[in-house]
Amino acid sequence: MYKLLFVLMCSLFFYYITKDLRVFAGVFIFLTALMFWGAQIETVNRRLAISQARDDIEGALRKRRTLLEKAYESIKDSAAFGESELSLIDRLLSGENNSEGEDTVFKEYYLLQKMVKDILAEKMEGSAEDRAETALQPEWFDMALKDVENELSTACIFYNDSAKEYNSAISTFPTSVMAKINGFGLINYFDADNGSC
Repeated sequence: MYKLLFVLMCSLFFYYITKDLRVFAGVFIFLTALMFWGAQIETVNRRLAISQARDDIEGALRKRRTLLEKAYESIKDSAAFGESELSLIDRLLSGENNSEGEDTVFKEYYLLQKMVKDILAEKMEGSAEDRAETALQPEWFDMALKDVENELSTACIFYNDSAKEYNSAISTFPTSVMAKINGFGLINYFDADNGSC
């Protein structure tokens, strides 16, 4: 709203100097067009930032999946898995869910990884004494997992910050008008506790 007021004040200033209504109209139209053009650029740039943040989350999820695959391969012969646990692990390894596409798929994939991570962490602790030394000991797994989780957490924070800035921007004039014209709506935040995005 302040931008529109600024445009009006500038136009009135030029009208006051020239006393010509055509100058007022020309300046008003030019500055209004400039204001909307700037709002369009701002909207697109903020959406690009959200897209980059989402890519960062997906990259961290890919790293976590690789780590979970290694953990499973390391203990599958020495640890006893229940049928439901094997079903979840099989879904993860088969790629039935992936991190790309619809938000619902993204959420399901995040939660699936979280469940498999909890299962494998428990099994690695339980099978540490029963198996010979391997490259993937529980301590190594915990450290590697902590690094990936930190990266994922950082990516989620960046995503939420970008989403917050974007949601604030498209709630104000003139960006709200450009968002409606382009069909852009509010972006949901990423909740690391339940994988909602």
